[in-house]
Amino acid sequence: MGKIYLLMLTIGCLIGCGTAIPSSNMTAPVSPTPTPTVVDVTPPDNVSIPWKQTIGSTNYRWNGKDLFVRRSKGSETSIFPNALRKYRASFPTNGRKCLLDSFFNPAAVVGDLVSYEHESGFGGVNCGVESGEWRYATVDVSNPTRFLDLRSFFTEDRLLRAFLANSQLSSDIQKSISDKKLDAVPATLKDLSAFLTRYDYQIFNGDSYYEPDYLQRFVFHHLEGETICIRVSTTSTSNAGRAIHQYAEIFLPIPGKLRDPFKKADAGDAGFLMKDAETKVGTKAATFESKF
Repeated sequence: MGKIYLLMLTIGCLIGCGTAIPSSNMTAPVSPTPTPTVVDVTPPDNVSIPWKQTIGSTNYRWNGKDLFVRRSKGSETSIFPNALRKYRASFPTNGRKCLLDSFFNPAAVVGDLVSYEHESGFGGVNCGVESGEWRYATVDVSNPTRFLDLRSFFTEDRLLRAFLANSQLSSDIQKSISDKKLDAVPATLKDLSAFLTRYDYQIFNGDSYYEPDYLQRFVFHHLEGETICIRVSTTSTSNAGRAIHQYAEIFLPIPGKLRDPFKKADAGDAGFLMKDAETKVGTKAATFESKF
């Protein structure tokens, strides 16, 4: 009787004291898997990332104020002031007191080729005129004041096919044919250029148009397989719309002699393409002010 009483007392204590009886079917609680932290590597506006690299015999250096280049054992030169002087020369002074603000962003470096984005504002209290420009440009560092032309890399037939393959441009052409502004799809690059640069031709719902030198307004953006995506800038139809940076994308086969430099730039091993420009050099523009 004493043994039975002791057993009942023990069981009662286990139940009454809230002690859990182990079970082979019970499992330990599982800690929740922590949510991975997503880090945005895109630099905020107006941030400069110092960058320098030697590609072949050319040394590049970017410090947020200018892009400097030294070729072989020559002296270091700057890219953007040369471009600015060329642009500045297109404005006659006529004794006016004008102010020209210019901004340059490096967009791509492929071997000895540099692409950049340029925006300028021209005016002043006593200037009597307000104007500006936004464009892409590509130069060879051996002659940074000469804008390169797409025809230096590609045949006119390939360029024609690339532009006609652009969905926006193709739609504009078909609409112009329907509106009796164009007889047929242009059969040559010359015919296409004559259409694109007509005074009454407008794209992007009338917000932009192609300049006569549109084949010199381009940057190298990225590779897709064995093709290079090239962005060609257009010009706003109004000063107010200058902040709207419109462009057309065309795809062309990588030029044979530039295949290795393009592949290295696309991978970020030697130079970079526009798709990676912000993470390579930041978003801050080289800024220059001219008074005359």
